[in-house]
Amino acid sequence: MPNAAIAMNGLLEAEYFDFQSTHVGDTFRIFVAKPPFADKDKRYPAIYATDGNGAFPMVTSIQRTLAWGDGAPAAYVIGVGYPTEGGYLQAIRQTQSGLSSDRRRRLCARHARLHVRRWRQRFPTIP
Repeated sequence: MPNAAIAMNGLLEAEYFDFQSTHVGDTFRIFVAKPPFADKDKRYPAIYATDGNGAFPMVTSIQRTLAWGDGAPAAYVIGVGYPTEGGYLQAIRQTQSGLSSDRRRRLCARHARLHVRRWRQRFPTIP
């Protein structure tokens, strides 16, 4: 059962609650921003933001700016993050990726070598 929603300071019509997932055995913080001045009888689309601790305020601000300027329809913004007051939790984010740190390092190195090879093929005069 989710905890009671807590209003967020600085974001109009935004709140969050912590949710214990029995499926993955972890606790997540769910952020929800309602469309400002929303009609309760109307349905709105939803935009989901991963890395909710950091991305949610930015996605909410962009969506609302576009909606107020008629560049996008009003929408709910839902962020999925972690129960912390400190923003990003890098250690948790890395374990959620499913890759060991060594495997992730090898993939990043391989990816970087691929980019260098492509760069040299495209611009052969650059060392």
